[in-house]
Parts: sequence; structure tokens; C-alpha cells
Amino acid sequence: MPVSLADPVFTVVTKGGHRSVGLFGLMARAMSGDVMDLPVLAAHQRGAAVTVFSVLMHVLARYAHVDRNDEASWAAAWDKLIGTEALRVTAPHRKVAFLQPPTDKPSSQQSIEAADLMLPNVEHEVKRTWSTCSAEAAIFSIMGSLCRPNTKDHRSSTRTGLCAVLPSEDGTIGSEIVGLLTAYDRLKLRSTTSTKARDHFVWLRPYRPTDRSISFADLPCPFLDVGRAQRIIEAGNGCFEIWACPNNSIRVTGTDPWLDDPQVPKATEAKRVARYKLGAKTFDHRFQHHVLFGSTDKQRSIERPRILDLIDYRVVRLGALGTEQGKTKGYREALFVAARSEGLFHLDPPKAEDRPARLSAAALATIEAGSTILFSALAALYPDTDDLTVTERSRIRRSQEAYRARVGPASVQLVFDLLNQEENSPEEQRRLNTVIAAEVRATFDLAVSALVRPLHAARAEYRLEGGIRFKLKGEAMSKDTEPPLLSRQTFAILRDISAHATPDDRALLRTMFLPDPPLTFWKMMASVPEEQTDNERCLAIWKIVLRALGDIRQSSSSLGRALAEQEFPENRMERLLTASGSSLPGLIEEALRWLSSHHVQTVDLSILASLGLADTLGDLEARDWARRQIALDYVRQAGAEHRTVRDAQAGAAVKEAS
Repeated sequence: MPVSLADPVFTVVTKGGHRSVGLFGLMARAMSGDVMDLPVLAAHQRGAAVTVFSVLMHVLARYAHVDRNDEASWAAAWDKLIGTEALRVTAPHRKVAFLQPPTDKPSSQQSIEAADLMLPNVEHEVKRTWSTCSAEAAIFSIMGSLCRPNTKDHRSSTRTGLCAVLPSEDGTIGSEIVGLLTAYDRLKLRSTTSTKARDHFVWLRPYRPTDRSISFADLPCPFLDVGRAQRIIEAGNGCFEIWACPNNSIRVTGTDPWLDDPQVPKATEAKRVARYKLGAKTFDHRFQHHVLFGSTDKQRSIERPRILDLIDYRVVRLGALGTEQGKTKGYREALFVAARSEGLFHLDPPKAEDRPARLSAAALATIEAGSTILFSALAALYPDTDDLTVTERSRIRRSQEAYRARVGPASVQLVFDLLNQEENSPEEQRRLNTVIAAEVRATFDLAVSALVRPLHAARAEYRLEGGIRFKLKGEAMSKDTEPPLLSRQTFAILRDISAHATPDDRALLRTMFLPDPPLTFWKMMASVPEEQTDNERCLAIWKIVLRALGDIRQSSSSLGRALAEQEFPENRMERLLTASGSSLPGLIEEALRWLSSHHVQTVDLSILASLGLADTLGDLEARDWARRQIALDYVRQAGAEHRTVRDAQAGAAVKEAS
């Protein structure tokens, strides 16, 4: 059983596999780029653990000459500056151990899950573990308490709800530790000539209710403090438990709660400066943009973490802990690629007219424009009501939430991509429009995928196209795709038949008796696939369509537009688009008779033919494509005619007034 962190306490994933190393071996391997992961470390403990390791290394290298790639050199610096007693995994409660200050006798056993930052007052939601055979798990739990919120009988840590930005070269935890260490090294943090390395580690001092509070102004930066007066205890069976001492005394006092940590953002308001953290906010695209790129409004300005301009990196990890009224609301994390090329990347220090902040603001504005477009389009799915019901608004709201969840990471990534290129505002806005329009379209498609009223879906899509055209400059305006195989095949057959049909052929088709078609019909059917000619229901569709060919020539002119131009009733169009089975041929025939009676000479008959054939053959892709095209063209033409009438009325009113 390890008794000191100098022993091989930590399990490390290296390039050569899993290794067991001590604290100083971990430091040396991190510097050499050989720490890929710490598998025992929980995700929500990552920001706290990286902070602890980086501060320890920075302080040791700041006050002693250290060969950073040499484990023995780190160990010698610790022995000289801090002392081996501070490496103990366990110690009597009046003695110091690693991240365990001298305390009164502990009296309250904590579960391993609740000892760190994650589970105050919500322990009933998980199965608790009261002991662990891994000293490493117990140590990581103590590290996690550095970010613990305020709970009964325990003051919160100075790093409550830490929001941490951890850039690195490759996304590994070792690279994140080295990156934060480098940032601390490059900051000019305050200290005095009398400051010693031990002064940075507040956890070396006693933490009892009778001990005097420590002034923030008197502490050198960076410093490490613990969130709770708690200790690791040997259980006697090779396992470890964590016990806490009730202690509600204020550990560190000061009017400025913001720490000089380069990995955290800073919020400046009229009366205070504080760390910007997730708290009760949503971990959405707005929060991520504000943290990574900064923002300024009338109430406050948010300054992105200094680490983003202090070091070079390729990958950026953003982790944040939600807290509210002494409870944690869950840990959230996002990973972004800051540089896609072989070279590394860094931001410039924040300044007036900051480009990252301007790009971020443009992205947020474009996202909101997309949200407005999406709401307007989805509202058109329910045209039969004067006002949206609670259920309808709830459905739309869920779709908007799904849109924001999709577009948030994509927009942050796009800002990083644009920052790697020369500034070009028009091109940057065009790319933002393209990304947002694509996400709006994808969310809309998902929302209408289960809708059984194609005309309503088409009306909503038409409104969506208009919104994208005018608010997003037409980017990704339409998702028109290549017709399915059945539709292409049917179009080619009808085009060939129409091209070779003589006036006599058309006359015979026009007067054809459907139960007993003439020889001309069967000659024309020679080019139709056997699976259709051998199917009586498919033959019924071909008879209806070819009889219409006696009056109407096959062309590429839109059938939906033609029906709208000839004022084909909307209720009949709705029945045509939703029909299936035995009722569909009669409705197809009705639409074709309507066109013939209104003397339409050319139109694309293949789309109605493929609608009927696809329904018969069970080709859902071709059926849905035909329904959508007919409905969308019908709605587009109706909308165009409405605009023409409206413009004419407006012109007449202006003329009369003048």
C-alpha cells in the first residue's frame, strides 16, 4: 500500500501502455509528452487535477532549479522547498498530508463520490461508495474538492464551480498540464521577496474553526487551497475512506474573488470583477462563445482566459461545472480543434475591436437569425389555428433547442477556423451563413420527417426558404436533390413516348377505354419495365397517365406549379398528396382531368406517374420525393401569385393616392 505520493500511486496511459508512477514521475513524463491519460480520473475532476499538477510544478520550478524532464530533480526540489511529510497519503488529523491540512478530529464519513466537487446534497441519485482500494481515486476526490460549492457545515472553495479552458497540442492531459504550467510561467504573478514556496500552498496551514482567516491580498499567486477540511483514512483492510470535519469558518477572505488563473475567464461589471463561471447558466453556444472569445455589452465585459494568448496549441478543451444553491447541476465539456494544419495556433491578447470577439458576436447574431427563421417555418406547420397551442409551442421549442445544440459546437469551431486565416469580413459572414443555414435546414427536416400532411410541410419549407434567402443571403436556400431512380426512369420513358407519339396515337390515347386499351397503348408500354407491366395496379397508373398524354405533352414544366396556376383546390391537393392504395389512382386521374379541362398543353406527367407507381411498388423514397416536389411547387406558385396580387394592389393604391 502506498504511503507517499513519491510511490507509484498514479496509473498513467503512456505511448508504451499503462504505467504506475509517483507524483514526480508523472511530472517528468508530462514534460516529455508521455502522459496520454489518467484513467482513474473522473471527467469532472479534470480541470481541478490539471490545475493542481500545474501549480505544483510552477511553484517548484519558480523557487528551485529543476531539470523538468528528470523525476529525481522534481523530487529534490520538493524535499528542499516543501518537505516529505506533505507527500503522505494519510496522516494523523493534527498532521499535514497531501492536500490535507491539519484539522480537528474528523467525525463525518464522506462517500468517495461526495467528497469531491460533484455530489453535495444529491447523493441519493447515485449508489454511493464508502471506501476505495485505490489511493489514487481518494487523492483525485480530494483534488476535486478544490471546486466544491458551499454546503451545510462547509464553506465553499475559492475556486467554486471552476470553469477551465485547457488548450494543448494534442488533447492529452499531459499536454494540458504542460500548457497550463507554461501559462503560469509566462504570467507576472504577484509575490514578495520574502515569499517562500510553502506560502503558495495554503493547505499546509491548519484548517480548524479556531484558526484565523487568511487574507486574499496576503497570498502569493498562484495558490492552492482545499474546499473542505477532510482527510484520507486507512480503513485497515487495504482500502481508504474519506472523513470530514464540520468547519464553516471562512478560509480565505477578500473583496476580489477572482483568482489570477490563466485558464479561467474574467467578467468585469460596474462594481466588481469576478471569475466568469457556468453557475446556473446553460452550457450552450452563448456561454461557449463568451468564454473562448470574450464579449462586451452594456452590463459587463467578459475577457477570455489569458492562456489562449500565452501559449501555442492545436486543441482547446472547455470544461465547466454548473452550480445552484449549494448543489452541482452537472459537469459539461466541449473539445475544439483550434488549428487544423501542422502548425500551432494562439490568439492575440484582447484589445479594442478584438477580432475573435467580433467574429463571435457575428456568429451569435447569425445563430439568432437562424432561430427566428426556424420558428417562423415550424409555426407554418400549424396553419389551421389562429394561435399556437401550448403543445405546438412546446414542439417548436424542442426543435429550436435541438438546433442550438447542433449549431453551437459548429459555430465555435468555425470561428477558430476563420481565425487561422486572413481577415475577410464578407467571406467570414458568408461562411457563417452557410453553416447556420445548413443546421437550420437539418433541424427543419428532422421536425417534419414524421408529418403526414405534405402540403403543410411544403408551406413551412417555402417560408423557411424565404427566411434563408433574405436573412442568410440565400445560402443553402434549397435542398433539391437528384430524383430517385424510379422517378428518373419514369421521366425518361414518358419523354421518349411523347417524342415519338403521332397525332393519330394521341387521338387513340385521348379516347382510350381504360378496361380495353388499344394496340397503340401496348406498343408504348414496350419500354416499361416488366415488374410494372406484370403488375395490374401499375398498369392502372400507366393507363391513366398515357390517356392524359393524348391532351398534354410530356415536358419538364412543374406539375405542382401548373395545378396552382389553374387554381386546383387546396383540399383536393391535400387528398392527392396523402392518399395511398386503391384511392390514389382516382385522385391522380382527377388532377390530370383538371389540367386537360383547363387546356394545359405541356407539363411533367412523370411526377404523378412515379407517385402512383412508387406507392404501388412500396418505393417510399420515390413516393416521398414526388409528394414533396408537387407540394412545394404548388405552394411556391401560390405564394408567387399572392405576392403579384399584393404588389398590384399596392401599386394601384399608390397611383390613386397620387
